[in-house]
Amino acid sequence: MLGVMLLIIVSLILVMQFLAKKRDQVLALNQVEYDLVQKREGNKQCILMLHGFGVTPQMFLELQKHLESYDCYAPILTGSSCSLKSFTDSKSQDWITIACDSYDELTKSYEQVVVLGFSMGGLLAYHLTQLRQIDRCIILAPYFGLYKVPSFFEQILMSLFENINLYIKNKSLDCSKSLKKGEVFTYGFTPTKAVSQLIKLSYLVKSLPQSKSSILVIHSQSDHVADFTKSKAFLNKSEHVKFVSFEKSYHYILHDVDKVNVYNEITTYLKERD
Repeated sequence: MLGVMLLIIVSLILVMQFLAKKRDQVLALNQVEYDLVQKREGNKQCILMLHGFGVTPQMFLELQKHLESYDCYAPILTGSSCSLKSFTDSKSQDWITIACDSYDELTKSYEQVVVLGFSMGGLLAYHLTQLRQIDRCIILAPYFGLYKVPSFFEQILMSLFENINLYIKNKSLDCSKSLKKGEVFTYGFTPTKAVSQLIKLSYLVKSLPQSKSSILVIHSQSDHVADFTKSKAFLNKSEHVKFVSFEKSYHYILHDVDKVNVYNEITTYLKERD
């Protein structure tokens, strides 16, 4: 009986890896636009947008429309192209370098650069405030730990998959309502090596001194990906944090039932600080 169960498990893993390769072929044929740029002549304010794990800058398209007085720039973080292989091979240090380089370049052209990040991008945005003197930062559904996963188990996952990769099929995005087709682009599969890098990044950020920047945090208590309790416990240690919580939305808070309220919180924060 045990042998049969092992055979079934191995077979399922092999099938998933085969489907992931097929998905990568589809991605190669249907490239999407990566770097998201919204620029107005003479504008001196810009928002650097850092996307989440397993998605691309495309996720900020709707939010961009609500930020009329700001230029927006959102680089692709996880690899040089929209492919599973590129995503798998990317390292947490690569994500940090891209975020830092993007910020440094924008400060050469703009008087004010606000950093905004979602999920993994929220973790990176917070990390930027540890590395640079940033006046304003907005982090949405930030990842400071997997939902209801103990820290010791995260450490096991980080070590186990640091050099071993498996592709795990994404069932659906963590959203309380049905998303329109193409509303949020995803790779379709999650590479476990990349998960290991994400956990590694979270441990790095949590090991450094707390941020002294002004930070707006927006997170839902019903998030089933990034643990709300871990996020609040860590971020409330910082001096200048405004923590706004919702109850109905899940992880993809920019696309869920509270999205209008999220947009309003962001625009109000930006106006208060102008």
